[in-house]
Amino acid sequence: MKLFILTVVLLFIAGSLGAPAEVDPCLRACQMIWRPLCGDNGVTYANECTMESLICMQKLEVNVAHDGACDTMLTTAP
Repeated sequence: MKLFILTVVLLFIAGSLGAPAEVDPCLRACQMIWRPLCGDNGVTYANECTMESLICMQKLEVNVAHDGACDTMLTTAP
């Protein structure tokens, strides 16, 4: 009986919180694997997922220049 009451209370609280907030489509759960890519903006990105996420968040137009770190790193993105 106590479990039933607890469940009802939790469902009531969850329902009263309203609609969930919108999730930013640019936010991704990228793995922390070092597979560097050099963007044509001269920035070395940790991996493809990180590059795509940061480009989306910053609303940039960047393409992959080549695999691996950039020769001269202007900025290193996480």
